[in-house]
Amino acid sequence: MGRGDENKGVGPAMVSIASASAEAQIRFTLDESEPTGTSPLYRAPFEVKETTVVRAKAFKGGQESHVTNQLVDILAWHEAAQIQNAVNGLDYTYYENGDWSGFPDLASLTPVKTGTVENVGIGPAAVDAGYGLKFMGFVRVPEDGIYTFYGRSTELSRLAVDDATLVMTQSRKREKSARIALKAGLHSIEMSAYFRAEDEKRTLEMSYEGPGVPKQAIPSSALFRVEPQPGKG
Repeated sequence: MGRGDENKGVGPAMVSIASASAEAQIRFTLDESEPTGTSPLYRAPFEVKETTVVRAKAFKGGQESHVTNQLVDILAWHEAAQIQNAVNGLDYTYYENGDWSGFPDLASLTPVKTGTVENVGIGPAAVDAGYGLKFMGFVRVPEDGIYTFYGRSTELSRLAVDDATLVMTQSRKREKSARIALKAGLHSIEMSAYFRAEDEKRTLEMSYEGPGVPKQAIPSSALFRVEPQPGKG
């Protein structure tokens, strides 16, 4: 099985991938898609210059391993967004499709419903399985510093800050995290999830910690969306 070595720091990082089988071919992607037999072939360590999710899979004799996701965390300062008409809450889009395979490209689909909520969660949903959610808005951080964001989901989920994917989960009931360097103020945040199967204990959670902020679920008071103004747009 391919494994991307974790890198955390400022500036470019070298990524190496290894397999338990010397005869296996390792294929990888850098665009968050799942590796296939036609994806780039890993031959030697390569350089990554920005925060990237490396996904790798080993192929041997018609067999393939499970995909391995590894965040290569390159820290660089992210400037705060200048947002007008910000109010507490998040925008959301809701999708239904019972036969998605893997993590769906929600942006390419037509939502069944849109609206606003105070925070992320497993709803609003009209069905118990086969639905997707995307929450979008901004998170406010109180001061310049390195912040760690955490994601937890019983199904497929993705957490991004300032368009950088920090966390991807794949049916693993455990918390994953990554760091990002943020200037004080508002930063775009997006969390999306696809709940494939019925599960009474399904969950979707995001937390953070940083300068002056102990680890905690991101409170609704720190989440914002843009309130449309009458007669504009």
